[in-house]
Amino acid sequence: MGTLLIDTRSHKQYSTEILPTSGKEFHLRKILLCSITLALAAVTAVADVVPVDGSWHEFLFGLAGTFATSCGGFCLPTIDPVAEQTSAPPWTFAGPAVVTITDLFVRGDQFELFDNAAPVGLTSVPVNDGAVTCPSPGLGNDILACLADPTYSHGVFTLGGGAHSLTIEVTQNALGTTAGAAVFQVVPEPSAFAPLLGIGLFGLAALRRNMR
Repeated sequence: MGTLLIDTRSHKQYSTEILPTSGKEFHLRKILLCSITLALAAVTAVADVVPVDGSWHEFLFGLAGTFATSCGGFCLPTIDPVAEQTSAPPWTFAGPAVVTITDLFVRGDQFELFDNAAPVGLTSVPVNDGAVTCPSPGLGNDILACLADPTYSHGVFTLGGGAHSLTIEVTQNALGTTAGAAVFQVVPEPSAFAPLLGIGLFGLAALRRNMR
């Protein structure tokens, strides 16, 4: 996903593409680049438990080959829905679940999900042209619009029971960017509801017998 830190379409982001390279302005570029680097480095990796309830969690990322971090106050807020921005990796939870990841903002970023340091899988291959199309015109911060856009990178991963510890690596940056933000959610794995459904049906049958 192209990001809020480097998307040239937003005044809230920084980009070397729009900064001249001579005299004092060259030094300004260096200062801005250092600020981005320090912002990413300042976000500490403190594990947080995430609810398995379908809520969305926004994360910050840098260059390809590095791992996502907490937003730390540097992410552009999302819409439809609004994602929380405070949780930090590794993101932990227990039990079977389905994890969904989707890129936001500038399309072209791609990710790999890890669980307990073991690779789970890559998100889909995006169109990497540095465009923003979810929606267009827009900032690219509409989660459901980006999730429905096949040109953005997405991934849906089913995890079994037990304790989980998620981290996300950036495997590709969007064209013209070096950082960004994306989101993920964790929902219960459908089979986890089977025993509850069975208990419910058994209880309903017993209630009907008692009513006769």
